[in-house]
Amino acid sequence: MTYNIDGHVLPFTDHIRDLGVYHDSRLKYDEHISNIVHNAFSRSVLILKCFHSHDYRLLKLAFTTYVRPLLEFSSRVWSPHYKYLIDKLESMQRFFTRKLSGLNELSHFFRLKMLGLETLERRRLIYDLVLYYKILHGHCDIVLSFASGSSVTRGYNFKLAKQTCSIDVRKYFMAIELMMHGIVYLTL
Repeated sequence: MTYNIDGHVLPFTDHIRDLGVYHDSRLKYDEHISNIVHNAFSRSVLILKCFHSHDYRLLKLAFTTYVRPLLEFSSRVWSPHYKYLIDKLESMQRFFTRKLSGLNELSHFFRLKMLGLETLERRRLIYDLVLYYKILHGHCDIVLSFASGSSVTRGYNFKLAKQTCSIDVRKYFMAIELMMHGIVYLTL
């Protein structure tokens, strides 16, 4: 199928970059995640090379200032649900914390605890929940309709009902994902 604007045929493209996020025709974000991990890796190596200090607190501050924003920008749009993509993103933080002097012998969990960091997956979930809260309480201009279902079990009288979805694009949309985990409740 071809599309025209004023007689000019628009070329078909399989992917496009919009506001720094790479979208493909199937709404998969593999290319976007690969690009941001590559850029974050390059920036991490520069930080490790350029700083003469080996103080892990200073290097952590540099990482959270210059690298982590690359890994979290617009994550509400492209947040992955596939394990291999989640691991690809987490590997970036794992790589950086392993290179810090005095922490390379510790497990990833203890390195994060020692540095006061959270996993990137947890941070994305928190961002999603904050956005969801803002949508439900009218603190932003996004309007989404959600089906609510009454419940006779304990807890809230009204809970968000999970919509049935047959395709992954809709099934793993942020609002549906949160409802699948039973995290979000609609309180009236």
